[in-house]
Formats: sequence, C-alpha cells, structure tokens
Amino acid sequence: YIVGFILEKIFKTKYWDYSNIKFNINGRVCLKNSIYWGILGVIFIFIIHPVIGNLVNILPTSVIFHLNVVLYIILITDMIITVNRILFIDDKIEEVYQIGEKIKEKISELKQSEGLEKVSVQNILEKLNDLKQEQANLKTKLYKQINRLKGAFPTMHMSEKISKFIEQKIDLKGKKNKKDEEE
Repeated sequence: YIVGFILEKIFKTKYWDYSNIKFNINGRVCLKNSIYWGILGVIFIFIIHPVIGNLVNILPTSVIFHLNVVLYIILITDMIITVNRILFIDDKIEEVYQIGEKIKEKISELKQSEGLEKVSVQNILEKLNDLKQEQANLKTKLYKQINRLKGAFPTMHMSEKISKFIEQKIDLKGKKNKKDEEE
C-alpha cells in the first residue's frame, strides 16, 4: 500500500489498480492478491530459500561480498535509469509541444514572407522540415517508452499530460486514415 501511494505521489501515475476487486483498500492492495503474495512468501521461505542458502554456504565469503556489490550496483543503476526516464516523460512531452509551437511560428513566417526573396522562403521551409522531423523522432521515442511502461503495468492509470499525449496519437491516426481515404 505504501509503495503504491509513494509511486502515485512521485510519478502522478497509478501503476496498478485493484478497485474492481472485492476487499481492496483504495485500489492499492486487495485481499486476493495479498493472499497470493503470502503463499508465494511461504513457498519462498520453506522451499526456495533453503536450496539457495545451501548453495550460498558453499561459496567463500569474499565471493558473496563481491557478488552482492555487483548486484547492488546493477540494481541501483537500473533504478536510476528507470526513474529518470519516467520523470522526464512529461518534460519530453512538453518539448514536443514546444516544437509544435515553433512549427506554427515558421508557418506564420512563411505566410507573411510572400514578398521576400526565395532564399528566405527556402530557409524557412528547410527549418520547418527539420522541426517536423525532430518532433516526429521525439514522438516515436516517447510512444515507445510509454508503451513499454503500459506493457509492464497494464492496469496503470497515466498522468493527465501523458494521457493527453496518447490521445493525440489516436487523433493523428484517425486523421491519417481520413487522408488516405480522401486520396
């Protein structure tokens, strides 16, 4: 319950939701899954742990110490990378929107530049294409990260900003299908 609460507050995202299961507490924990975790804990303590304990007792203490250090480094590194990616999803979404605003500015400049030299118009068009490509690349990376998160946490409720971003993709798909039908 505490881990679910902390994750919701830090990432503004609900990674699991047991609200639709009987005997839940705020959708963060439920009796059914708590029983399953309890059974797994008993299996671990009475079956798996003795086997692992016997294997560990064979190894010299120095090997165990170094193995622990390596495993902790891997675990902490993975945690830092994961938290960074999750925390910066909102920043990347904001960056996509900022690029969209730059694109609108360039289009506005292009509309106003009818009397300007062709070189200036060409520069604006090149910049516009660069911005569109940068935005498309950023969106693709974001969709992959968000889909990976959704795959790991299928019942996750995304933050409002992420949900809006995902809905935008659905709208873009709909627009693309309409465009294809028109052609």
